[in-house]
Amino acid sequence: MGALRDSAVGIDVGDLEFDHAEMVKARRLWADALNRGSLQEGDVELVKYLHVDAIRDRLAADLFNPWAWEEPEYSNVFLGDFDQALIDIKRLRVATELCIGLINSSDHDEHAPIIMLMTFMQWMLGQNDLAWQGTMLALAAQPGYSLAQMMQMLIMRGIRPRWMSRS
Repeated sequence: MGALRDSAVGIDVGDLEFDHAEMVKARRLWADALNRGSLQEGDVELVKYLHVDAIRDRLAADLFNPWAWEEPEYSNVFLGDFDQALIDIKRLRVATELCIGLINSSDHDEHAPIIMLMTFMQWMLGQNDLAWQGTMLALAAQPGYSLAQMMQMLIMRGIRPRWMSRS
């Protein structure tokens, strides 16, 4: 296992524990990198945070609705149930570039959650063919990765983000 993935093992953050010190630090790193549009040396720590499910999910949600704090609004982001006016293609492109940089800065066995972040973005945009390819790459990096398997089920069943149904 990669060193960054190993360092994530001891981080225990609850799904809605947005004020946890590690969550706050991860969100700050992510927001700063998104605002800069590039990675700096210390940003590779994001790889570690992406291996903590609650943090990974919050960083993904931040791309589409960083103001979703309460249930059910936060959970609904993952169903694509948010105001489509919040979709910022430029921000998503920057996030994709950051993810590629994180992949280039980490070990192969650390790539699955990074790839799934990009895959989630593609699914949210209705790009199921690219999302499917992402799931395959994530599973190659980490066989049995449950998030990739879950995304495959969504795609196979034709489930689309809810915002697309309202368009």
